[in-house]
Amino acid sequence: MIARLTKVFAVVLFLAAAAPAWSAEEGKPDLFEQAKAAYLKKQFGKSAALLEKAVAANPNDPRSHYYLGYSYYKTRSLSKSLAAFAKTYDLDSGYSPAKK
Repeated sequence: MIARLTKVFAVVLFLAAAAPAWSAEEGKPDLFEQAKAAYLKKQFGKSAALLEKAVAANPNDPRSHYYLGYSYYKTRSLSKSLAAFAKTYDLDSGYSPAKK
């Protein structure tokens, strides 16, 4: 009985850890993952629009602010870019996507 409960608990923990990367729609990445995919395809306008929504949904996520800053930079919205980078620094002064 204890072994079975341990296995069930392990599965629940695994699913809980994996859940934040997916939206309520099964198989669809969350806003940040969609935005990052657009960014990597050099679709900076689309990336910025998605990241604005991601920031509104989760304002304490430095990743979203960081990529939003670069998306704004790439679309020549320099004042918005600086504001996004400043917010990234405020949230996590040591944030680097290379560490994550």
